[in-house]
Amino acid sequence: MKVFRNYLTDKLSDPDFSAAYHRNCAVCPITVRIVAAVSASRDSIERIASQCGITVQTIEDLKTADKCCIASVKKLCDHFGFPPPVDTLCLQRKKPL
Repeated sequence: MKVFRNYLTDKLSDPDFSAAYHRNCAVCPITVRIVAAVSASRDSIERIASQCGITVQTIEDLKTADKCCIASVKKLCDHFGFPPPVDTLCLQRKKPL
């Protein structure tokens, strides 16, 4: 969890990155929750990835904030019993009025 937070804090110090991040990132709180759940899980990252039908690299990318695949986030949410991103307030706000 610290790796993600430290990396994100460092990245957000760049004003251009920060503006793009806040404009485009809608699953950040969910990603943080997933990373915490992976870290707290008794299952290995390999087992979680296999059960979700995703790669270990996908989970590693979430942990380091390098990439975020919405389809994989949805699978991980389902795995951990979290509401899917489409149900979050962030994504609901982005829907056209």
